[in-house]
Amino acid sequence: MKNIKLAIILCILCLCAQAQKYQTPQTDWNDTSIYSQAELTQIVINNIDWCYETPMTTLKNTRIEVVSWVMQWMGHHPHLNVSTHADIIKCNNNNLLSMFLFGRAKYNIEHANANEVSSMMYGADFMLTFYDKNAETIGPNKQVKKLKKLISSGKWEKKLQKQMAKNS
Repeated sequence: MKNIKLAIILCILCLCAQAQKYQTPQTDWNDTSIYSQAELTQIVINNIDWCYETPMTTLKNTRIEVVSWVMQWMGHHPHLNVSTHADIIKCNNNNLLSMFLFGRAKYNIEHANANEVSSMMYGADFMLTFYDKNAETIGPNKQVKKLKKLISSGKWEKKLQKQMAKNS
């Protein structure tokens, strides 16, 4: 029993120590020459993965900093287009919205010639998986349930395709 308690305490201490080391770079968005584009992109991917994997109840202040930094990067990236969709905005939760945008950004980074529909589908899946992992913290969301049904039936993808065809 003592060994189990000791192991749990050591795990908690390791998590706290690791969390204190997690930082986003201090970035002057008007002069990012200190980092190469590839370095910044890798930092963004790492930050997105960290936000996705880390439970919302853990390191709330660090999460706020990381989300803010990634959003700033997205706003300053010249070639990245990650818009949202009305069905996502209706989910009315900033954490879900940021996860959708992060999923889209990650997909677009990893797939240079990504089409809009695939990117949105990936972003929605990224967001919904994050929601499932953090549902107790986020709480019930009717719009998420509605979106899940639309996606699982294939209707949401068809809706996106129609909208993209209209906009072309």
